Amino acid sequence: MRFILLIIFLFCFRISDAQKILEIDITHFNKFKKIQLFNNSYLEYKLKGQHKYHIDKMVNINDSMIVFKNDSTIFISQIKVIKLRNASVLAKLFRSFFFIGGSGFIILDTFNNIINSQAKIVDERALIASASLISAGLIVKQLAIKRVHVSKNKSLRVLDINFQNLNK
Repeated sequence: MRFILLIIFLFCFRISDAQKILEIDITHFNKFKKIQLFNNSYLEYKLKGQHKYHIDKMVNINDSMIVFKNDSTIFISQIKVIKLRNASVLAKLFRSFFFIGGSGFIILDTFNNIINSQAKIVDERALIASASLISAGLIVKQLAIKRVHVSKNKSLRVLDINFQNLNK
């Protein structure tokens, strides 16, 4: 039975194509790191000669150019900087911890003051502690953004992993 399901599976998906991948290769002190960006993902980039970042959704990736959702195309050689958000899971964890902790601390302190029927419902020290936790979360959010400047040690390339086009 498993063999028959495997044969059906192979025949049904024989004509499926693999997608192309935009890969960022980073070499730093003999360490090699790859970051892969796929179709239908957002790309935040800065072009050469410009000072403003653009955010567009990648629809198709060709050998030397990227096609976006709004039908604009750019060549890979024109890209100067790529911004990668949420690149670190640990930074995301700390950011959420600081945001939840900062907002939860002021809520718990206010609720405790109401229950104990104190004169001050909102304590100034609790506001300072909550503001410092939330600002620490904002700082971690900005520090977690990775900016990749395309240079000789950081390069962009397009991978076509479609095995049917290997001999062409």
